[in-house]
Amino acid sequence: MQSSTLAILALATLLAPDGEQAAVAGTLPANVVPSAIATPQSSEVPYTVIADSQPEMLLAQAQPQLNLTQSDVRELRQLILAVANDATTATDANVQRSQSLDYSITLLNALLVILTFFPFATILLFLVVRKLVVQELVEDVKKQLHKVGELENYLDNYNEKADGYLEQLNQEIGKHKQKIKDELQDIVNRSELSKASIQQIEALKSQFMMHLQFMVSEAQSEKDKIFQELYKIKPSLTLDSPTGNGTRQVKLEKTDSPFTKADSNDFIKQAERLMKEGRHAEAIAIYQKATQQHPEVYEAWFGLGHSLSEKEQYEDAINAYDRANKLNPNRFECWYNRGNTLGKLQRYQEALENYDKALEIQPERLEIWYNRGSILRRLERYEEALAAYDKALSLSPKQPQIWYNRAQVLVSLQQLEEAIASYDRAIEITPQKAEFWVQRGIACERLKRDSEALESFDRALQVNPKEEEALRHRMNLLEKKEQYEDAVAVCDRLLSLNNNQAEVWCKRGYLLAVLKQYEEALQAYDRALSLESNSPDIWRARGAILAELKRYQEAVSAFNKAMQVQEQSFNLDRKVMQASGANQAI
Repeated sequence: MQSSTLAILALATLLAPDGEQAAVAGTLPANVVPSAIATPQSSEVPYTVIADSQPEMLLAQAQPQLNLTQSDVRELRQLILAVANDATTATDANVQRSQSLDYSITLLNALLVILTFFPFATILLFLVVRKLVVQELVEDVKKQLHKVGELENYLDNYNEKADGYLEQLNQEIGKHKQKIKDELQDIVNRSELSKASIQQIEALKSQFMMHLQFMVSEAQSEKDKIFQELYKIKPSLTLDSPTGNGTRQVKLEKTDSPFTKADSNDFIKQAERLMKEGRHAEAIAIYQKATQQHPEVYEAWFGLGHSLSEKEQYEDAINAYDRANKLNPNRFECWYNRGNTLGKLQRYQEALENYDKALEIQPERLEIWYNRGSILRRLERYEEALAAYDKALSLSPKQPQIWYNRAQVLVSLQQLEEAIASYDRAIEITPQKAEFWVQRGIACERLKRDSEALESFDRALQVNPKEEEALRHRMNLLEKKEQYEDAVAVCDRLLSLNNNQAEVWCKRGYLLAVLKQYEEALQAYDRALSLESNSPDIWRARGAILAELKRYQEAVSAFNKAMQVQEQSFNLDRKVMQASGANQAI
């Protein structure tokens, strides 16, 4: 009981209000004893003030109840004072905090009383608080939704940009992919070309030899024709001819030359008669005698140059023309004939200069413009050549050879439609010229007007059934149109004209193979090999035919032979190239 009472007293001392403690500047008065413990319902605590002279009386009054001695009282007093001093020191630091806590407790107590005794106010307060809380939550949600909307817009913009970047990236990847693919394909193609280069070289060589043989044969045939005509007509040595038979050298025009003498005229007349008879050597001798006796006569030197040119002694002819020009430089025929002779020597630029000299004297001479166009064509100055031919046609529009040459120039300029129109003008004047029809057909073929080309080749063959170029082009067109049997018939016509054409036998073998007539195809390739045994292409084609006939042993032998021939040819070409390189080094 005593310990309980001491504890109560000590607790009362510790719970003394801060206001009273502040009044004594941090020291609990000895005469202040807590009478009760403060409760939350009251902010004021009643105290009983005891005079300083009465503590002993107070303790004495309590002594009978507590059974305390005088020393116990003193010790208790000291203990309480020490505890009070410690509490006062702690309270000074917590004054502000305790005041705030007391205020909060008071408000809460008041609120609890109101809520307890006024339930309607409690509900209303709850609704108000709920509404405020809900509004705050709604506002917060709206803010969050707004932020979410902004985020969605940002994401949409980002997605659009990302899609754009992705599309650009795909395009770039596609470009680089296609570029890499093209480069790889180019590498593959080059690799294939490098592998097939030897075969292509051999094929080109074989074709070149075949074409060379054909050209030699054709040249020989033309040469025979020329020699046959030499006995009938006067030979011509100029480049081309408006009439198609060669532009003749211009004869000496009659003039009242002061240098002409009676006896020299006799020589000239005699030499001209010999020239007409084709006795060029005798004519040259007469002209030389005339120039020796009368070196000042222009006509003698001009005639000598003409006869020497007819005899194909071109350098001497040019010297004779030079002597004539020194005597009289204002005669166009000497410049013109000298230009023709220079053309025969393939000195085309000098020939052109001589034609220009002649045109300065006679600007309206048809043959000069025509031959000038031919020289320009040989120099590949096609626009100027076309202008020269047009000038010649303005002087004489009924010249088929000029229309034909004009068409050839237009073909070189890739103006095929206009070229066909010029061929048509030439054919209109001279429809019985097979060459005109052939070249017209080739132009149509280049324009892929195959039916019209076939008609032109057929017209050429009507004029000349032995026109080989027309037959070759017709054969190729029929093959292109997959009319293989008709193409074989054309091959047979070509072989009837010349049975020693290896390339035609090869073409016949190929066409028969397409028609699956393998035995006849094999015979055609054998015939081609008899004419051209060093062609690897023919050996390979023969091997393929033997494989179709299931004669595999012979097919393997043919393929081996093709490889052997190709290797031999390759070694030969390499030696030729090495020899050529050694010669260049030397």
